[in-house]
Amino acid sequence: MVTDISKLLEDMPGIQEQLELFFEGTREIISRTEQYWCPIHQANRVMDVHRRYPQFFAFGDAQGFQQGLVSKRRALKEEHHDRHG
Repeated sequence: MVTDISKLLEDMPGIQEQLELFFEGTREIISRTEQYWCPIHQANRVMDVHRRYPQFFAFGDAQGFQQGLVSKRRALKEEHHDRHG
């Protein structure tokens, strides 16, 4: 059994790149899901935010959320349409 991750990565050429692509794709799916369903900043500071997070609504901004949710969802759909036609 391999207990050292660096040894595992050495024994499997290309696996690190594949894992990075996998996690990048997973992060994108999570960010899109969050933008669609609940684009609100967390109450506590988040250390490593995805690229969509800065455009989310401030925590506690119920009025901004209610007024802007449709436009956030529309932007996501337009982005998808631009990418996939």
